[in-house]
Amino acid sequence: VEVEVVLGPLAFPHDIVSMATNRGQVNSPMGLGSCWAARQKERAARRRAEPAGADLAAGVTMAGVIENAACLQSFHPLVREWFLSRYGSPTPVQEAAWPEIAAGRHVLALAPTGSGKTLTAFLEAISRIASGQLAADRVSALYVSPLKALGEDVRRNLERPLEELARLFAARGEAWPEVRAATRSGDTSQADRRRMLKRPPAILVTTPESLAL
Repeated sequence: VEVEVVLGPLAFPHDIVSMATNRGQVNSPMGLGSCWAARQKERAARRRAEPAGADLAAGVTMAGVIENAACLQSFHPLVREWFLSRYGSPTPVQEAAWPEIAAGRHVLALAPTGSGKTLTAFLEAISRIASGQLAADRVSALYVSPLKALGEDVRRNLERPLEELARLFAARGEAWPEVRAATRSGDTSQADRRRMLKRPPAILVTTPESLAL
């Protein structure tokens, strides 16, 4: 499956995930607008005010909500629980894209900044790794960024979801594969490159130049 999440220059396609940098906020063909962006800012402010993982530690019951989130049905049950406890409901771009990704179709998703495009692309891959459909000990998801700084931001933004998912799986007594994300660019040291070859990450963030090499 090729997933292109684009708001700006087109990213290089690949087997699982591909994205491009965001440059400004625009309305998308999926009907996203400024009101949605404002709602997302409110949600983000509420999440920042909460202790990390507090809702998971409290054992939130998500069964009723999960039944209403049809676009999440392809995900591992605990990945669904984590997403709904953290975000409440999918954004329009997520609702539109996830069934298409699950069906194995190529996807081009356009949406404003802050509408959840990163998780739109990555969560399906993370769920497949958690379910054992994709390997955790080799590169299973590839993010190609035209900017090194953007790629590093994406890697950092994946750390919290992966940490929270690991805690949730442990709390439920489920096995969680070691899902790691790493960056590879022209600035990556030779020592880090050798470590990456010996112990590949499940999610690799790189640039078009490094991918070509």
